Amino acid sequence: MITRGYASTARGQIHYWESGAGPALVLLAPAPRSARVYRRLLPLLGGFRALALDTRGFGESAPPDAHPAMSDYGEDVVRVLDSLEIEKAHLFGLHTGNKIAAAVAAGWQDRVDRVVLVGRTHSIVADQTARNDAVRASMAVTSTRSSGTDSLSELLERWALADDSTDMDDKAVMMLRDELMDEVASWAGVEPVYAANFAFDLARALEQVTAPTLIIELVTAETELLGHQAPLLRARMPDCAVLDMEVHERTLLGEHPEWLAVPVIAFLSGRDPYGTPA
Repeated sequence: MITRGYASTARGQIHYWESGAGPALVLLAPAPRSARVYRRLLPLLGGFRALALDTRGFGESAPPDAHPAMSDYGEDVVRVLDSLEIEKAHLFGLHTGNKIAAAVAAGWQDRVDRVVLVGRTHSIVADQTARNDAVRASMAVTSTRSSGTDSLSELLERWALADDSTDMDDKAVMMLRDELMDEVASWAGVEPVYAANFAFDLARALEQVTAPTLIIELVTAETELLGHQAPLLRARMPDCAVLDMEVHERTLLGEHPEWLAVPVIAFLSGRDPYGTPA
């Protein structure tokens, strides 16, 4: 069962989805998505109190302040923990969410247990300038969100055709609906979060992370151009494991979330994360 709630913070309310019981696990979404992106993953995270947050400016959370830094988004996570009286939590972040998770783990070390950072290669390039270039090229966005209208138009066109499509089952229609709702709700969030993303030095932040960390690199065709990046980040950290998965996040979260749940649960439970499904 998934329930929903709001955590009150000094910067406004943060909306979250919650599932399960046990040690707290906070899931941080990629932009422009919300907690909806974890709809199928949440029920699989047995043994944990899984909390998927809507980053400020996305989903149903309050809009961001002017010009927030990644540390501000990280502080939002800490304030949610305070509001829910959670002393310490595991962190899971995908794409933009992995930057927020890194900011929390670097800046509030005593509030973090273990960390899982997930992203396609462009999202975890060790060099900041090269990562920014790769993110812009791969995601086709800029800090001014020049391509946002085209993205929304494409989603609306796909939605208009969904009823007549013989290729879309109920699950696919729900995924499309979630993506469309997130895109519409993200109008105030994308520009500031990408500005914060581009200003954030992921590699330097990870040097300050003391929590055991698992970096999952989603290996796609772009890896051939950029080279594997997870090992470069691991070299900067005192306690880090890396795992390659040859899959796009849409397939992973939409069709085979169990492929992700297995290594994540193993790692967070202190076990070997490498016994993943074929």
